[in-house]
Amino acid sequence: MDNGMNHLTTEEAWRAWRTACAVDLCPPADGTVLRDFGAQRFRFYLDRYASRTGHRAREGQTLRVPEDKDAWHFLETHAQVGTTREGKRYKDWLFARAETGTDTWLRVVESGASLLMRDAVREYLRREHTAAFMESLQRPAGRGDDTAYTLEELIPDQVELLGDVEAREWNELGRATAETFLTTMTARERIAVWARANSIALSDPDLTRWAACGKSALHDAYTQCVERMCAEIKRSYPAESPAIWVQLARVTLERLNGLLFQKIMAEKGAARFFKKKGSRPDAGPSEHELART
Repeated sequence: MDNGMNHLTTEEAWRAWRTACAVDLCPPADGTVLRDFGAQRFRFYLDRYASRTGHRAREGQTLRVPEDKDAWHFLETHAQVGTTREGKRYKDWLFARAETGTDTWLRVVESGASLLMRDAVREYLRREHTAAFMESLQRPAGRGDDTAYTLEELIPDQVELLGDVEAREWNELGRATAETFLTTMTARERIAVWARANSIALSDPDLTRWAACGKSALHDAYTQCVERMCAEIKRSYPAESPAIWVQLARVTLERLNGLLFQKIMAEKGAARFFKKKGSRPDAGPSEHELART
């Protein structure tokens, strides 16, 4: 296997390495030849496989690249410790295949060493970088500093079933939170949250006409409003667990829907819409919706 490269090494260098067992123990000229070969092969496979890691997909992350002088060390370590279950050492395999190969001895050795370096680079990337599809649990899940909660905080926790007293306390806390938050909501946000709670599509033509915007803007208003509410709950109760935040957000949205129903009923723009669609003020937010926020 040539991989499109000319010979960068000599047979004398490989035989010296085989005898000395380590490149640092080889004659200086042979050691330089092998280190240059290792650096060239390492960069070749690093460029090929680096795109499969997550460093390019996320802002602020860069690929950690070792110095050229260290590249040969990865091959040497892999050849020594990379022993198969049958007890075959890769260094012995490297030279054994050259003795029985049909190609020239040097070409077969360079080809086998390239395969070892390829595996060494893959192991380096697995150890030093996450895969492209992986996300850190500490990554902020919001859109800005005001909603900088993390994925770890959204993992469900064990929440005990509430008794009558606890349920009344939760409802009172949710009501107070909803009343305060209602004063910060825009007219478009009030329409979006009320419609979503009553299972009315945010793309409904009457709804978008009422809100004086398109369906995308109405959806963004809903998402940003719920994210802002969740961030406010987190700031108000920093010592509580994520499970408590989610529970309080759910209760707050339920109470908010009742307050919005009373407020929206008084608006002229709602009359035609109520007649056409009706409303279900008891409808609550879905757990999936809260999990996404």
